[in-house]
Amino acid sequence: KQWYQRRVAITAGEAGCDVGATGVSACVHYQVKEETGLEKTVQIHDHTRCGVFNLDVVPPVFPYCSDFRDQTNCSDYSRIGGYCEVGDFRSSVSKSMVCAGKNQLCDDNMENNCRNISDNCLIHKHRFCDGVPDCPDRSDETHMDCVSMTEDQK
Repeated sequence: KQWYQRRVAITAGEAGCDVGATGVSACVHYQVKEETGLEKTVQIHDHTRCGVFNLDVVPPVFPYCSDFRDQTNCSDYSRIGGYCEVGDFRSSVSKSMVCAGKNQLCDDNMENNCRNISDNCLIHKHRFCDGVPDCPDRSDETHMDCVSMTEDQK
């Protein structure tokens, strides 16, 4: 299984995570819980899935769900960071969750299998030495581990 792969169609397993009796996915709203301490349940819609968030800025840009469940089953392919099993179903995981270490979404925690390649680059192991520079300083492709790899290892 490749973590980063291209796909054209969403599989049946991605149709919805944690779908209740009503057929609607729901979660506890992150911002309401953070600001008031109340657990307000909200529906997860396609437009709320895999939204970009950043908790390290002021003011923070919150994810939609407090458990980050909105960061799975991305309907916008440009926001997909990878694929893994989530609750035993094949699912996409947003780019915002890859190497974030905020919360485990994948059953095997694959989204957090990352390496510090240089002072300014933390990268997922499947993006390391893949022939595509992802780090601003290109360290993910010029690292001594990449240089010593044979073509069969890449």
